[in-house]
Amino acid sequence: MIIVFLLFISLIFAYEPGSVYIFKFQEEGKYRVILKSNQEVYSFDCTGKICLWGVPLSLNGKNALLEVKRGSKIIFKKRIKISRKRFKVYTLRIRKRKLTPKLIRRIKKEREKILKVLKTPTIPGISRLELSKPLNKLVVTSEFGEIRLINGKRKSVHRGVDFRAKEGELVYAIMPGKVRLTGNFFFTGNTVIVEHGQGLYSLYAHLSEILVKEGQLVKAGELIGRAGSTGRSTGPHLHLGLYLNGIPFNPLSLLRLR
Repeated sequence: MIIVFLLFISLIFAYEPGSVYIFKFQEEGKYRVILKSNQEVYSFDCTGKICLWGVPLSLNGKNALLEVKRGSKIIFKKRIKISRKRFKVYTLRIRKRKLTPKLIRRIKKEREKILKVLKTPTIPGISRLELSKPLNKLVVTSEFGEIRLINGKRKSVHRGVDFRAKEGELVYAIMPGKVRLTGNFFFTGNTVIVEHGQGLYSLYAHLSEILVKEGQLVKAGELIGRAGSTGRSTGPHLHLGLYLNGIPFNPLSLLRLR
């Protein structure tokens, strides 16, 4: 099993910040992948033969120690290099809206509701890595990690990928899973969050129509909604988010594992 790790790791010279990676084990078991860089420590627990883990954006340009444990035993350890990436600066102008106390309370409540779902996994492991495109054709209009300047002020880092989509265009689940949350939110509009196992979630935002219900099981490639421009949006598109242990990652890095 360790030989398999060494062959896999040797193929990657530098890891990309914000990307997810995969270990495939020969035996079923409980594994933990640990990433350490100075005071930052990230751990990813896995059950079965598949383990997804990722390099958070905060480790951009740093070196880290990668460990894999089975139970309490370290079965692999290696120092890895994380590439330094310059992210684009994206200027966005949207209609200003006065934030009333009532609206501020709504935004806070919605943020807490979404974070609670993303940080409380109910599916322990991923048995098979089945992946599908969220749209029939993928054209990126805004990349993961972009620095957002909204009306001339730095507001945030883009925590997903925006794809070109027409109003009403069909949107599909990227992996099998369970619909954990649906609703209309101030920033993301009509939104669907699907849990896939091992703390992995996909988020589909700004939909014109939601076609699934909370608790519903979906397959990879199953229809879940229609693209739109609800919430804080400048036009029809699909915002796709990917979260592992509540940390945002680039959805394209997962889709490339197909």
